[in-house]
Amino acid sequence: MASLKVLKSRIKSIHTTRKITKAMQLIAAARLKGIRRKVDAAKVYMEEVHDLVESLVPDGIYDQLRVNNYGNGGDSNSASDNTRMDSRTESCKGTLIVLFTADRGLCGQFNGAIIKASRKEIATIGRDNIEVLCMGRKGYEALKKDGVTFATNSYISYPQIKSISFLNMKESILEIVNATRKYKRYILIYSNYVSMVKQEVVIEESLFPTCDTQMSSTARDDVHNSVDQFGDDQSRVGKYKMSFDGGKRLVLQRTIEQYSIARVFNIILTSMLSEYAARMLAMDGATRNSTKMLDTLSRQYNQNRQSQITRELIEIISGMEAIETA
Repeated sequence: MASLKVLKSRIKSIHTTRKITKAMQLIAAARLKGIRRKVDAAKVYMEEVHDLVESLVPDGIYDQLRVNNYGNGGDSNSASDNTRMDSRTESCKGTLIVLFTADRGLCGQFNGAIIKASRKEIATIGRDNIEVLCMGRKGYEALKKDGVTFATNSYISYPQIKSISFLNMKESILEIVNATRKYKRYILIYSNYVSMVKQEVVIEESLFPTCDTQMSSTARDDVHNSVDQFGDDQSRVGKYKMSFDGGKRLVLQRTIEQYSIARVFNIILTSMLSEYAARMLAMDGATRNSTKMLDTLSRQYNQNRQSQITRELIEIISGMEAIETA
């Protein structure tokens, strides 16, 4: 049986821990609310850019197109542009895995689930053909122990919660987008926010291949022809009436580039939203467990204290009876 001093020390320690977990839960709830507003705003912009790209590209070609399929964005008959496109196929590497984890722990299975999914993908494809780019310290530290080859010397860290904006994260976003252009294939692994109690690990490849070798010659010709059909000055594409300035292919190239950047930004925000939802849920569970442990220890402490008091009373009474008898 634990002594009263030990129980009192444990109760004090758990009580302090409960204060910390409760504070972390409240902080996560406040940050979750702020990030959710940013996600909602980014989602509206993302949908508009998505609709615009689908309007510019014909059916069946949209899912096979990516920004660096278009070289300098010049005229579709430009020989230098086509040469640049074809020359990129030889320089593309194997597969890049872009991993979105958190910089910190204490968020339940958020980091563990993403790391587990990435290890499974690495084992399936083969470690020799893969390089990894991590956003978040936890994923980088976990895979570094596995001896995985990284695309950069370190990981990409998240900004302070108060500084989350596209301008403050633009450098990190462009680093991810530019890194994907060096590989034939890349895979995005991140956590998608479903609800407060559910976050799903998403493993998906980009909508656009990173090399022309993944686009058939017929599909590439269809893309060129669709761009050639745009009006020289003004044209109606879908629900938009547009004026093309600087070359028709440049317009499409810039639009898809903006889509790629917006998509990465949206994934980062979604991942952060999932992180804080998982952290809030984990800290709520930790607070509840601390409360249960405090109730159990407090009851045990009171029982032991009552037993000790009863024992002392019995000893006193027994001593008085012994004195009276003597």
